[in-house]
Amino acid sequence: MKFAVYLSVLIVILFPAQLHAGKRSRPVNLSLKKIDGSGLSLRSLRGHFVVLNFWATWCGPCKQEMPLLVEAGNAFRPLGVEFVGASVDEPKTQPEIPAFLRQYRADYMIAIGATADDLARLKMGEAVPATAILNPDGTIAVRILGQLRSHELDTMLTDLLKDPAADRPAVTINHLQTPES
Repeated sequence: MKFAVYLSVLIVILFPAQLHAGKRSRPVNLSLKKIDGSGLSLRSLRGHFVVLNFWATWCGPCKQEMPLLVEAGNAFRPLGVEFVGASVDEPKTQPEIPAFLRQYRADYMIAIGATADDLARLKMGEAVPATAILNPDGTIAVRILGQLRSHELDTMLTDLLKDPAADRPAVTINHLQTPES
């Protein structure tokens, strides 16, 4: 409980955005197709924290946050955190994905064919980018709606890794709306 309060206060201080904590979610069970055509089930990643980022090649904020994800992936994959990029590109823009990944040197798991329904099912809003951090049990620890902020992902993953077994409510950070004055 102390962790959830600490994390919530830290996020409010460091990241000015609309924020709320909710009850713990059910484990995420999302099946997608990897860019190489093989299947990817998030259930197969249980036992690890997972950063699940929904993005698209045509999305300006996705292009801006991709270097942050690559950097975080390089830092946290050796600690057992899995990174999955779930592209919501339609079939007509999917051929652009390999060049996009090369441009940003994204070398983590990439899935194609993610949909607005997937975003809705995970309560991730209707826009990309959107990022979820999954607990090792597959439940959502953090939802970030909109573009990641610098150091945001590092701070959250560092805190989550300090106590992986902690029972904490899900936190949602909404960068798509500005706080009311």
